[in-house]
Amino acid sequence: MTTHSGPTVSNYHRLLRSDARHRWWRPLLVGLVAAALYTAAMLAILLVVVIAGLAVPAWEPVIDRVWSDEVDLGDPVTFALLLGSLVVMLPALVLATRLTGSRPVGLLSSVTGRLRSRWLVSSTLLAFAIWLPAMAVWFVVEAAAGTLEVRQVAPATTLTLLVTTLALVPFQAAAEEYVFRGYLAQLVGSWLRHPAFAVLLPTPLFVLGHGYDTLGAIDVAAFAVVCGWLTWRTGGLEAAIAVHIANNVVLMSLSAVGLGDPNATDTSPLGLGVSLGMMAVFTVLVTRRADSLGIARTRLVVGVDGGDPDPGHRYDGHELDGTAERQGPGEQDPAEVDRPVHRSERGGHGAAVVGGEPVDEQGREGQRLDHGGRQQP
Repeated sequence: MTTHSGPTVSNYHRLLRSDARHRWWRPLLVGLVAAALYTAAMLAILLVVVIAGLAVPAWEPVIDRVWSDEVDLGDPVTFALLLGSLVVMLPALVLATRLTGSRPVGLLSSVTGRLRSRWLVSSTLLAFAIWLPAMAVWFVVEAAAGTLEVRQVAPATTLTLLVTTLALVPFQAAAEEYVFRGYLAQLVGSWLRHPAFAVLLPTPLFVLGHGYDTLGAIDVAAFAVVCGWLTWRTGGLEAAIAVHIANNVVLMSLSAVGLGDPNATDTSPLGLGVSLGMMAVFTVLVTRRADSLGIARTRLVVGVDGGDPDPGHRYDGHELDGTAERQGPGEQDPAEVDRPVHRSERGGHGAAVVGGEPVDEQGREGQRLDHGGRQQP
């Protein structure tokens, strides 16, 4: 059992090891329980669909389309069921984490132990500000080249698809991020120290879940790597969820109005270039904004593996004694995680901690305090 003489700094992908109850097999147990819960939920949904088809004869053609060998994402019912099946992954994972007592569930969201809602909204607005004009330029170029595909979609179908997109895609995108950049990244990080493993190893599974051609697979892989890196770099899933929401909402909304094929599995070189460009711009801007806002990247943990690093104070396995210094680009070795922290690196006696964020006496989050408890400019 590992103990430290002082607090330790943990990056997002290493948060499982900040739990005194952590054992190497516990993340695998979480995955097995989550898979069982997900399977049970999907069987229940399918049972409801079958019963509905038998009970309401008018729904039979709709049910037949759902059960067809060829999935048509242009069909509103099929589209909704597909998104719903992905959304179910999130409650299954959260419930499995609670049932197994693996860790505080909030540590799946960020190093602060919660989903930072204001940071999520800010990142989402930034992503839309990049995706909307970039996609407009793309379609103008496609139209000028005569390669833009326009389909005729019934107004009622368009409205239903748009409403379904806005209602379910944010949860679908979040569910995928919690599974691939959250659970799987922390699973890998609990065994392998360097963040590159946590970013890269879950990527093939994410790519396999999207049946695209070679260029499309490259696009999906790049997207997964960017989301994984942003999760490590910003200390949480918010930026990854934001870019995932913007990407899916924009593409699916355009498809709903007839611009693009919802069942397409191929990507053009132009499409790949535009996608990579948007991701690059978002990565640069969101990391700069994270630095300017002082978004926490690491969690300062004490009592790792049940130890008592400070003989003058009794700690439990989750108590925070401060928040690690917020690092700028290049200021922290990516592999420098779970290192002992000298007492001089802790927050001062005037700095309280709420959810991993330093606060002053009035409780304002995110304020930097010096060792005398005074707010720094």
